[in-house]
Amino acid sequence: MIIGKKFRSRSPENVVDEMEELVYKYGVRNISFLGDIFMLNKRRAPAIADEIKNRNIDLSFVTSSRVDTVNRELLEHLKSACMSTLYCGVESGSQRVLDLMGKGITLKRAEDAMKVTKKCGINVMGSFIL
Repeated sequence: MIIGKKFRSRSPENVVDEMEELVYKYGVRNISFLGDIFMLNKRRAPAIADEIKNRNIDLSFVTSSRVDTVNRELLEHLKSACMSTLYCGVESGSQRVLDLMGKGITLKRAEDAMKVTKKCGINVMGSFIL
């Protein structure tokens, strides 16, 4: 949740409480975390994965990330909690356009993020601004 200029996140336990309700009360088996900040906090994302595993919740989830926050260790941790797909914000196939947009990423970084995601056995999809 964003309040003014400050981001406040729900606790991993609270997030997984809601996931658990969706699974057991409504039969949901696939959940998507939308927004590119899920993987930004390197403690919170693994804590959510740990909570899912500790509760043995039968689901698969999808999340999004900026390409510059993707790393193998985190991906493997999330995969162990049944993350199936990662949407990467590539935004453009042109470095010139990325620079003009002020994205602060390179095409090489985007390519590397997608390669490491695939190597972890996670489906990866690029999102682009057209």
